[in-house]
Amino acid sequence: MHMFQELFEAAIVGGGPAGLSAALTLGRARRSTVIIDHHKPRNKMVRHSHGFLTRDGLSPREFRELAKEELKKYPSVRFINDEVVDVRRNHKIFQVTTKNGVLETKKMLFATGLVDVLPEIDGFDAVYGISAFICPYCDGWEFRDKPIAIIGHQLADFHFVKALYGWSHDVALFTNGKYNLDDSLRQAFQQKNIPVFEEKIHKLWHSDGQLQAIELESGQTVARSGIFFNPKTQQSSLIPKKLGVPMDQLGQFITKEDGKTNIDGLYIAGDSRNHLHQIIHAASDGAKAAVSINMELLKEAWDEVGL
Repeated sequence: MHMFQELFEAAIVGGGPAGLSAALTLGRARRSTVIIDHHKPRNKMVRHSHGFLTRDGLSPREFRELAKEELKKYPSVRFINDEVVDVRRNHKIFQVTTKNGVLETKKMLFATGLVDVLPEIDGFDAVYGISAFICPYCDGWEFRDKPIAIIGHQLADFHFVKALYGWSHDVALFTNGKYNLDDSLRQAFQQKNIPVFEEKIHKLWHSDGQLQAIELESGQTVARSGIFFNPKTQQSSLIPKKLGVPMDQLGQFITKEDGKTNIDGLYIAGDSRNHLHQIIHAASDGAKAAVSINMELLKEAWDEVGL
């Protein structure tokens, strides 16, 4: 097992938009920074990402590659292809254990994001990231005026119906099983000619991931071009919880606005704490956390020399 002799000023866990953006800010601030990433991003199945100015339509893989290429200009930033398995805090220093080594750092930023739990529907894996998505602002434009399916039955899913109605009036709600829909909602959907299907979904018909129709258990098929759904999610890493960071009812970490947690020196950025799951928000979140980390390091160095 490799033991790094260097004491890093900042360690970033996660190489997505939040982590890479934080690394850019810290690199430009001349901070010795290490990014530890095991290359299992949440959006690995997505072919195109949208909503990031100057990078609209770029694939997530290309986005990460471009970011890493830009970070090569900053010699204080280092990448490690590895997975963090444990973190311990000792006298203001974090000891980080990965599968292949151990390093120490003054500050830590977790930008590990979430994992989507997909519905257990035949064919869903094949369409996910191609014609089934979770974010209307990321992918709604591509389905403008097309027949859209919304799969779900929670209150957040009903809000999806209203949101997606702005992209297409051809919207249908599939509750994937009998659901006691509120009478006022049912009436509102009827007024907008939005059908509600309360049968279990048997199968998704598609061609190379492009949705064609949704087959219900009765055998009825409903032609649709795209799906939007609000997935259950899990934290990619629960190490912050082990360290004592609280979580909210939705399973996201509770932090201050800049990502600072209740643990001194520990920050969280991106989807792990942010309810706006877009790459532009994650990148912004990472930059904010990095500024706060740098300010902490500046203050500690300033106070240390007694100036």
